Amino acid sequence: AQKEITDLARKERLGAMSEARGEAMALIRKMREELSAALKDFAEGRSRQRDAQEAIDGAAKLAERKFPKTESDLGGQKPPKDLGVGAIVFIKSLGKNGTIDAPVSGGKVRVSAGPMKLTVAVEDLFMPAGGSQRPKKPTVSTAKVKVEAQRGDPEVVVIGMTVEDALEAFDKALSKAIVSGIDRFRVVHGFGTGALRRAIREKVDSSPKIRRLQTEEGNEAVTWVEII
Repeated sequence: AQKEITDLARKERLGAMSEARGEAMALIRKMREELSAALKDFAEGRSRQRDAQEAIDGAAKLAERKFPKTESDLGGQKPPKDLGVGAIVFIKSLGKNGTIDAPVSGGKVRVSAGPMKLTVAVEDLFMPAGGSQRPKKPTVSTAKVKVEAQRGDPEVVVIGMTVEDALEAFDKALSKAIVSGIDRFRVVHGFGTGALRRAIREKVDSSPKIRRLQTEEGNEAVTWVEII
């Protein structure tokens, strides 16, 4: 009889876990669709950069309501001692740890948590679990890669690509710049036949929310893009 009760409890627990997992996956799909739609609307001139940021903030708040984390899971309630770039903090509105990407400005700071990047109030940040705010020092070979990833540098090199692939890479770089809060980046297309340069510049010139940025370099192998 005791074994039957134990088996029943195990089945109920597994069922609840499966249901929660399914709900989480459905929520993640919904969030991805909403974020993709927001970024597409911005790129096509139907919304502003602030709208894209609000979509990210809304997705974060929805995730917090649906799957709240307890203090003991990831962080406590003590303010962080370190608010420098690269410091690890507990982001209360997301219920998870993240990394500070830029210096504090006006009481707000840009942070990243996995693929998500957003700007939050300093009051939303707390000490992470374990108390350590600095990651273990990586090897020299991985340090540079990690720093570039944290900065969210959207620069894209399309040399050698087909026009179709180059435009797709450009769209991804634009989306990354929007999410990272970066207002300008460059596309390295090289000289070649000029087909990639023409395709990229035609794309930029036909998009109402971005424009070509003239630089002193005068380098025809590079096109600078500014988000307006």
